[in-house]
Amino acid sequence: MLVIVHNILAPYRVPLFNELEQRLDGQLTVVLTRDTHRKRRRWSVPWQDVSFQVELLRTAGIAHGERVFDVAFGVGQTLDRLSPDLVVVGGWDLSASWSSLRWCHRRAVPTVAWVESGGATGSFRDPLSSLARRRFLDGCGAALVSGDAAAAFVNLLRPGLPTTVVHNAIGLSALHALPAPTARSALFVGELSQRKGVDVLLEALPGLLQHLESVVIVGDGQLRSAVADAARRLERVHCLGYSEGRRLVDAFASAGRAARTRRRSSRRRRSPPAGPSSWAQGLGMPTICVASRPRR
Repeated sequence: MLVIVHNILAPYRVPLFNELEQRLDGQLTVVLTRDTHRKRRRWSVPWQDVSFQVELLRTAGIAHGERVFDVAFGVGQTLDRLSPDLVVVGGWDLSASWSSLRWCHRRAVPTVAWVESGGATGSFRDPLSSLARRRFLDGCGAALVSGDAAAAFVNLLRPGLPTTVVHNAIGLSALHALPAPTARSALFVGELSQRKGVDVLLEALPGLLQHLESVVIVGDGQLRSAVADAARRLERVHCLGYSEGRRLVDAFASAGRAARTRRRSSRRRRSPPAGPSSWAQGLGMPTICVASRPRR
């Protein structure tokens, strides 16, 4: 039995986990701290398509600034009942991951870390957080990472730890069936917030349109109204709002480049590419990096 401990079930991981469940002859269980993030991400999980077993923990959220830290209960009892042969723990900042590490250590069950952030991504970069990450990786026998940056970060924190790259782009066959991108348009997919640098993208739109035929923005969040205003003012900017499934695939099909943002002047680290952003990376779509102006 393989058990994956994670915070939520992202819809773009359902096909991947379904395939993994088939290859393991049904011996896969995903343990979640929440069924979804109702405020941070407005996406719907296609539960009707889930073929693997899901266990939902009882969780309380503790707010700290813009972040909410989940404290999960009943991890040990859940793992006792499932009796896994291997546990994959996703997220050093999840109490469920630390509880799983402790349970595995006491029962000599192998543990694999799931790491998506790199040295220049994510948040909380200080000696204390680095120590926590090292302790987390010290408790694991290997790591699954989402890309080369995450692999380098793991090697920096825990040199010699066996590491395997598993791109988030795996699992959506409709995207992989698309022809090579050729259009002179850019696509941004993600949370419409300052945290994801959408304000940087909005500021750069006039300059981008000098080189592109159009810019398409997909997502939802606190800056949704600002994006809609930009789409009304600028003829070649299109705001599709929150999209998934066939509509999201069509957006990728009509785009020639993926847009990403970077805030030069902020001490806050960028979040790692995940979901649709890393799909573009996995599909080999050229990327435009939109950076904020450095402060003097």
